[in-house]
Amino acid sequence: GWEVLLIERRQYPADKLCGEFLSYDGVACLREMELEAELKKRGARPIASVLVSSEDGTYWQGALPAMGIGISRRVLDAMLADACRQVGVDVVHGVQVREIRGGWARGYVAEGRQGEYFSGRLVIGACGQQGGIFKERDAQHHGAKLMALKVQASCGEGPERIELHGFPGGY
Repeated sequence: GWEVLLIERRQYPADKLCGEFLSYDGVACLREMELEAELKKRGARPIASVLVSSEDGTYWQGALPAMGIGISRRVLDAMLADACRQVGVDVVHGVQVREIRGGWARGYVAEGRQGEYFSGRLVIGACGQQGGIFKERDAQHHGAKLMALKVQASCGEGPERIELHGFPGGY
């Protein structure tokens, strides 16, 4: 019975750097939302094992305790936005939130970089560790320079495995 507004910085469809692996718990949430079949229809692939390497060349590999899936964030995010609209969520694209003010007692106001204003009783930020309204402040505070690189390639049938490789300053 709540009115919900989803503010998304990017226009869909959009690629994102990471997050193309959903663990069993994430898949279970989407199953509860009756979206698992749609995931499979849109190309989700099973992931049964993991390989993790470190910058010194050591690695570990093994089976995951439960099956996860791999799917493009371009596809997943568009699918989730469609599912939100179908249950009455207002979805706004292309607004980058600059600041959130307020508190629990009186509510909150989110201000966009182009002067947009949105008010609500509750605000949930899903901007991740390196994103959203905290990115610039945190980069200045830590003296960090952030860089990301992403490459997507189609390689046909491959191992049902996800790999995570560490290097100095990242993975």
